[in-house]
Amino acid sequence: MKNEDFTREKLVELIIAAMKKELTPGQQEELNRWLAAREEHGLFLDKMQDDDYLRENLSLYRRHDPRRAWKRVDPARRAFSRRLYRWTTRAAVVALLAGAAWALHSRLAPTAPRVTVVTQEELVSHGTYKARLTLGQGQTIMLGEREDSTVALPAEVSREGNSRLAYREQADGDVLWHVLDVPRGGEYQLELTDGTLITLNAESRIRYPNRFDGPERRVELEGEAFFDVTHQPDRPFIVSGAKMQVRVLGTSFNLKVYPDERQQATLLTGSVEVDCGGERARLRPGEQLTWDGREWSVRAVNVAPYIAWKQRFVFEDELLEEVLKKLERWYDINVYIRYPSLKEIRYTGNLPKYEDIDKVLHLLELAARVHFNLEGRTLFVEKE
Repeated sequence: MKNEDFTREKLVELIIAAMKKELTPGQQEELNRWLAAREEHGLFLDKMQDDDYLRENLSLYRRHDPRRAWKRVDPARRAFSRRLYRWTTRAAVVALLAGAAWALHSRLAPTAPRVTVVTQEELVSHGTYKARLTLGQGQTIMLGEREDSTVALPAEVSREGNSRLAYREQADGDVLWHVLDVPRGGEYQLELTDGTLITLNAESRIRYPNRFDGPERRVELEGEAFFDVTHQPDRPFIVSGAKMQVRVLGTSFNLKVYPDERQQATLLTGSVEVDCGGERARLRPGEQLTWDGREWSVRAVNVAPYIAWKQRFVFEDELLEEVLKKLERWYDINVYIRYPSLKEIRYTGNLPKYEDIDKVLHLLELAARVHFNLEGRTLFVEKE
């Protein structure tokens, strides 16, 4: 069986049958030919029979609506049978991953386009834990894997490893406002005095008090962060962005307020009230409010793609331009898309977050049918 004749559906069928030990002699022969074609095929089949590997991907799958997700996987190449909807959850995860294997291995010809990396002095690696803390009196401290120990932290602040800053409540003292800046190529976590945990994405900034004093808990955000807010019914938690304000009592939600993008509040649990230009809307779990500076709208969404950035990149029918903006921040690169039509390509899938950029671009290149040319820290996007 030639690679070009080996369809995604056929690969899914064979792997599921192999896992169930229900291969017919003909299917076994087909699977053997596929395994013999490339070494990676055997490695992939081993992963499909690894319970830990499947369990990790199952946790992500369960956050999706299976029917809706299947309909939106790679719309340009839908070739799935209706019987896929009758699979068990475990088998559906295998099918999703096997579909990826078909795209990455079975379909590749030896001359398939690869990411072009021009000779450069440094490898473009994934982001790391790093941030800059500015104290109330203006002193700055570098945090993360390359920490600055020349300036002592205040008594109420402690480092939790190299990834988190934690504040502890003090009975008295002045209320001072601190600023935590996470640059491109970084991420960091912050625990406030009330126990609220905030995960900051790359190129984000949060301004907050060293302790909450008064009837409200207020912070200011620029960029993107996931909030897990401690419930205090007598003191609402308020997050102010450039054009959006979110008011909660105790909940978990994602807020994206980059100044050059549409602003979004996505609710995972609890309830929030969002203020956009003087108009207010209340969100329920699974809803998202989007605000472009002029108009806002609320819709029901699958929240997984909007909160998965803490572990990996998950996209659901997202424009290639928006996908690349996320990579631009995480890898601290500059992206140049040569043809406007490429910006309109839509992508559904997930990409690893903690891999070097050439591996991630190769996966995206295969799925989106584009070609990447990396020169130093500038990524050129071209037609396939």
